Amino acid sequence: MLKVFLEKNGMIMKLTEAELATLLGCRFASAENNAAASVTTVLEVRIQSGRQLIVHELYGRQHKTPLTVFLLRFHYALS
Repeated sequence: MLKVFLEKNGMIMKLTEAELATLLGCRFASAENNAAASVTTVLEVRIQSGRQLIVHELYGRQHKTPLTVFLLRFHYALS
């Protein structure tokens, strides 16, 4: 279950470890039609210092992004 925490500077979204594990290998896009969208693949999920980080490949390079930022940027799951 997605949990949302409100903080002074914004909100933080968190998933359970089981939910995070289901993201591995999934592809996400930044737009509904993939024509001009950024498409990324989740390679790894890390928890560092209480932060949930998504390691994903975008344009041939690996990026480490906090879960909240990742879900806001890549909100379309591809099959």
